[in-house]
Amino acid sequence: MKRLIPAIVLLLLSFSIFLPGCTTMKEMFSRSSAPQQNVSPVPRYLDFYKILIPGELQKVDKETYIINERGRLVLSGRVESDSLAKFFISSMASDSWTMLQEYKFHGSTKLFFRNANSVVTILISENPLGTKVEIWMVPLQPL
Repeated sequence: MKRLIPAIVLLLLSFSIFLPGCTTMKEMFSRSSAPQQNVSPVPRYLDFYKILIPGELQKVDKETYIINERGRLVLSGRVESDSLAKFFISSMASDSWTMLQEYKFHGSTKLFFRNANSVVTILISENPLGTKVEIWMVPLQPL
């Protein structure tokens, strides 16, 4: 029993020496990874060619219906509707789409675009739970 007490004291002393070092190391590593958490998601192309989608939006598979790059793509996320409208207006122009019209009504925004082959409408609806985006693409000529 007399040998056990010095061993316990030695063990407690070693923990008290190494424990602050572990905490310092943990803080150092958490600081170095903090800037990576502020990186915004990268925009990407999903089911429709030449329609760039903000990285903050996720596809809603249950409400999406697309055949031959035509149909309805539904997305949701927590993004401000005005910034989404600005994003789509600038990205669609850079992908050779011509903006036809923009309507705003009761917190929703409807955008209309056209290129040589198709017409696209984008409906952006914002509510307290998030933002929903519906993108419809239809051909100008029958298939």
